[in-house]
Amino acid sequence: MLPAFVLETVSAAKSFVENRSKSATGGGKLCHSKEGREPHAIHTFLAWPRRRVQDALVQLAAIERKELSKEAIEALASQSAATALLSGIRAT
Repeated sequence: MLPAFVLETVSAAKSFVENRSKSATGGGKLCHSKEGREPHAIHTFLAWPRRRVQDALVQLAAIERKELSKEAIEALASQSAATALLSGIRAT
């Protein structure tokens, strides 16, 4: 799958899961384990492999922190290439 598709889909699913959690708790937050329930909820909702969702969430967080540009990831041919790019940036 193309990284642009994966990022957009995971981002939308993340928003959906967050909004659903807020409405279920009356606007509060659910208790989370150290890992958090969000990746599990997203991968279950999308019926995608857990690793794909986890990698996309890490990439989205890196984009938010401005460690990585969304355009750079979207230009790549695969999600594994996007993961390798982020690993290479963090290694420097």
